[in-house]
Amino acid sequence: MKTPILLVDANAIAHQAKHAMELNYEGMQTGVMFGFLRQIIKISNELNTNKIFFFWDSSKSNRRIMFPEYKANRRKDKVPTEKFFDDQCYKQFNLLKHSLLPDLGFKCFQAEGFEADDIIASTVQNHKFDFIIVSGDTDLYQLLSDSVSLYKSNNKTIYSINDFKNEYNITPAQWIQVKAIAGCTTDNIPGLPNIGEITACKYLRGELNYKTEAYKKIKSSFGKSTIEKNLPLVRLPLEGTPVFPLAIPKEFKYSLTNFIRICDKYGFNSMLERGYLDKCKKTLNLR
Repeated sequence: MKTPILLVDANAIAHQAKHAMELNYEGMQTGVMFGFLRQIIKISNELNTNKIFFFWDSSKSNRRIMFPEYKANRRKDKVPTEKFFDDQCYKQFNLLKHSLLPDLGFKCFQAEGFEADDIIASTVQNHKFDFIIVSGDTDLYQLLSDSVSLYKSNNKTIYSINDFKNEYNITPAQWIQVKAIAGCTTDNIPGLPNIGEITACKYLRGELNYKTEAYKKIKSSFGKSTIEKNLPLVRLPLEGTPVFPLAIPKEFKYSLTNFIRICDKYGFNSMLERGYLDKCKKTLNLR
């Protein structure tokens, strides 16, 4: 098997780091940056590849233009201490995106109005490589194929197309219909009332009795209009997502000098300990 290319949902990893630890160095919050880098090194080592590209959400959302309530559940008013904490974390997101990762030699992708998932989907659909998507977002199930797997960053497991078929007994393409029927509470997209993913899968497999309320609800005019409204929101990539060229070098290598400089600058002293630094050199091919 060829060495896979990792497509990292960088916002997902950064948010995990945000909630995992709180560090500061010389008065600056650094926990997100430290946790992010440590996690990427760990994943790279576990999956035995340093072929890594990072994808970031845009601060603007085209889906919110289409549906103003999109992710409104995440935009509730926060107390001042929570807002300050979030502001400090997002400063670190930007440092990772615009400074730390590029300085190390990594390529970051972002497109105004689109999410990391959209650009990942566009990349998968327009490039023929063996990919592992690094994210905990189940929306990405629709991208699974013989050459595309998902590394679930929340439980550290690889999820393949065979795993998906064994669990749901539908195709990845049908997962779009499942999300359109059942909705997505995480993104605040309402589906049909009292119909979840299991029932939606039964319907798509032809196993849902036509006499049940769930079947009638799906087939009703309200059901059809809800599904039609949800489909553009749940389908990846969102219409209009740009296609970025994916330049694959003969050898993936990253800057040892800048890695050491970054660790010194932000107080990541544990990463400079001899055993760990040697591991980083080998895992990422730092030179």
